[in-house]
Order: sequence, then structure tokens, then C-alpha cells
Amino acid sequence: MRLFIAVVGGVVGPLITQSARSGALSVPRAAADPGAQGGEYYGPRGHSQFAAAPRREESNERSHDPERQRRLWAVSEQLAGVVSPV
Repeated sequence: MRLFIAVVGGVVGPLITQSARSGALSVPRAAADPGAQGGEYYGPRGHSQFAAAPRREESNERSHDPERQRRLWAVSEQLAGVVSPV
């Protein structure tokens, strides 16, 4: 089964996803955009936002939930081993 998943993932994955290098382009794109404002989301454009050049996109409704934001921050601090005041 692992071999099947590896083969299918190796064939299908590149057709619907992007490399780590391409995925990382959202950060410098947002940093270099003179019109970028805090709180905006930059990510891959296109259907399902899986693979494409980054641009400003609308975030989903769940990302605006304050409780989810607090939990994400707490888990991120825990995993990173740092505490950062918000």
C-alpha cells in the first residue's frame, strides 16, 4: 500500500501541488508589495490555491474566528518553544 501511495503521489502530486520553493514565494511577494497591508493573505492563486504564483487572496471564514486564532498562536508558541506577547 505504501508503494502504491508513493507512486500515485509521485505522479499526481506534481500535477496539483507546487514545490516547497514555489510555495515559499508568498512571503517575499507580500514583503515586497508596496501596497501590502497588515492582516492580508498572500498565497497561490487559482482553483483551491494549490499551485500558482502568489497574489493577494481572501482568507476563509475560519481564519477570522478569534478562538481559532488564539489556539493557533498557542500551539505555534508551544511547537516553537517560545512565548511572544500579542
